[in-house]
Amino acid sequence: MTDRATADTLRRLTAPLRGFEGAAWTGAILGSVLVVLGAAAWLARLEWFDPPYWVLVAWAGAILMMIALGAWGWRHRRRLSLTTVARTLEDIGVWRRGRLTALLEPPIEGTSQALYREADRAGARDLAGAGGRAISSLTKEARGHAARGAALLLVGLLLIVSAGPVDGSAALLWRPRAAWDATIAPVALRASHQVVNRGDSVQLELQAFGRRSAVLWTRSPGEAWRSERVALDEAGQSTLTIGPLDSDLHARLTSGTRNSETLTVTVRLPAFLGSLSVIARYPAYLRLADEPLPTNGDTLLLPAGTRLATAGQATAELAEASWVAATVHGLTVSGSTFEGDFVPRKSGVYRLRVRTADGGRLAGTATDLPIRIVTDSTPSVEVPVPGGDTLLPVTLRIPLVVDARD
Repeated sequence: MTDRATADTLRRLTAPLRGFEGAAWTGAILGSVLVVLGAAAWLARLEWFDPPYWVLVAWAGAILMMIALGAWGWRHRRRLSLTTVARTLEDIGVWRRGRLTALLEPPIEGTSQALYREADRAGARDLAGAGGRAISSLTKEARGHAARGAALLLVGLLLIVSAGPVDGSAALLWRPRAAWDATIAPVALRASHQVVNRGDSVQLELQAFGRRSAVLWTRSPGEAWRSERVALDEAGQSTLTIGPLDSDLHARLTSGTRNSETLTVTVRLPAFLGSLSVIARYPAYLRLADEPLPTNGDTLLLPAGTRLATAGQATAELAEASWVAATVHGLTVSGSTFEGDFVPRKSGVYRLRVRTADGGRLAGTATDLPIRIVTDSTPSVEVPVPGGDTLLPVTLRIPLVVDARD
């Protein structure tokens, strides 16, 4: 026996007790954390949660639970101190009060060291003989605590494994940084085109990172806002086609407390060709007066070198006007009017192409000029009848055919 034989013996007897209690508190802490996280994962899987900050709340709850149980377990460690266990054994009547606790304290001044050591060895022998039976009730209680801690740990494991924590919405539980980014990420709404023609559709791109759904608000000028809940994919994105549009569209996206900027899609008013004139100016050697040409699509026979003077006006501001065939013949644009001239060199269909200032095309049927260029040639005169020298009849009259070409 050593100088503190009673303390050493009691420490050896309470080692299993401390092991069971340590296992109990470890299982209780880990099990409680897993229960909190597993319950949150199940609620997310059942779509009880939509905002991504449920992950942050779950982890905060788990950490608070761990801190609270850890503090509680630390306070209960005093129940396993040698003095507390010795006092408990004295209270249940195994030893008289003070028999063990006095031997766990340093001897008071003036006490015989020999007598103290003898009493210490005697107490150690008593503990070695009867301590196992005396402490069995405490060990049984600690074993029960350990079993309950293990059961809680098992429940937590089953709960979190059954929630499918590696895929689906519950997978976000293991990515708290991504959940935080999703919580503070802005809601975005984008349109495939900012300006469309009347009757066209527009595709909206919705993004609310970390959300399974969002509310799309739309309205036209003079109307109230209309709401529509849109399901989002796992990335928090979706596309939605709206149209055909007859007037401007205003749209915004909301998800929880977050809102996007209001998006406006402008419907371009249709522009038409108000007037068009095409004047043919023939080559000077033909000595022909200028004349207007029809633009109804009939084929035009034009002598080579004819210059076409074009003038027209649209119902909207223009950015470009030209006649297009194998080559492009540009026209001068001023506001909503255009003018210019060109000489067609080859036969073909010449189409009038007009683009408005906002990038649109003119509504209505396209204007085409089918042109056939007739090349100039040397005038010729032929006398097919008679085709050669002949004799005059008595009447001095013969048939005569003259073929003149220019």
